[in-house]
Amino acid sequence: MNPDFAIILNFKTTSDFDADFLVKTARNIGARAVMSSDPAAFKEACEKYTIFLADEQAGLDLTSVNVIDTMVNNRKNGEATIINIPVNDGKFNEATQKLLDTINSWMHQFGHAFNEGKPSPLTVSDGFILENRHADYQKYVFLKDIPAKIVVEG
Repeated sequence: MNPDFAIILNFKTTSDFDADFLVKTARNIGARAVMSSDPAAFKEACEKYTIFLADEQAGLDLTSVNVIDTMVNNRKNGEATIINIPVNDGKFNEATQKLLDTINSWMHQFGHAFNEGKPSPLTVSDGFILENRHADYQKYVFLKDIPAKIVVEG
């Protein structure tokens, strides 16, 4: 397991909830850590799905529109993105489900590089580079838009 986490889901639960379902959802969308104000309720599910149970911290209230840009910018700066996930009566509302679906779609394409990467000393025009923390010869170039020419230095 990596020493840092790209995405941490901060479950904001009210009344009854199924921790197993919530942790499995986190794992399925590519998050490798979760947190909650009720960590004891999540301990067994985190062990089952090999998800890190982090101490609760302040998270961000993101939307399906801004979540990917926020995650990428934080990763570029070597920071995790802690995302508040409201859970009311054990369920996600429509906006939260759309947020999770957006993360899931993006992570299915870029999750390996995003989770396994660490900031690289290399630089690139119009983006940033992560390198695989286990195999430093693997570099991942993240670009918002594809320019006519890409210059990597370092």
